[in-house]
Amino acid sequence: MKNNATDAESYKSLTESSLNSSEKAADILQRNSDQSQSEGIYQLPAIICLKIQRYDGATSDGQFHGKGVASFQEGHKYKGIFSKGLMHGHGTFTQANGVKYEGDFVCNVPMGQGTYTWLDGSTYMGEVYRGIRQRMGTYKCAKHGVSYKGQWHQGYSLL
Repeated sequence: MKNNATDAESYKSLTESSLNSSEKAADILQRNSDQSQSEGIYQLPAIICLKIQRYDGATSDGQFHGKGVASFQEGHKYKGIFSKGLMHGHGTFTQANGVKYEGDFVCNVPMGQGTYTWLDGSTYMGEVYRGIRQRMGTYKCAKHGVSYKGQWHQGYSLL
């Protein structure tokens, strides 16, 4: 059974820490951006915290709000919806190395439905929780031509 109190506390903590840094646009999750493999499954890149170098888009009360494009000091880019200074809504985050996430964001974190695309053309499409493959989703390996559709837990398939 799921511990909703723990999830709620974690979400509250995540939200509070994100709200304290509206000039930073991302506790964006993704493990191992260089596509390392563990047990034949690509790992998503690690949590990263970025500073915005340039922003073009809508603002409200001095914060990014509405549609916009943010370029980060490290070469990453986000194009999508902002709310109260945070990536919040549908958007596309592209890492400097080309790994891309397109989907839902909640308080700077990929969460909800989304698609990861790696440089070799491999993809994961499905549910994402705190930037990690979770619950139902489909992973397609471009290199080996295999795919897995089913349940995921903390980034790993439940075979």
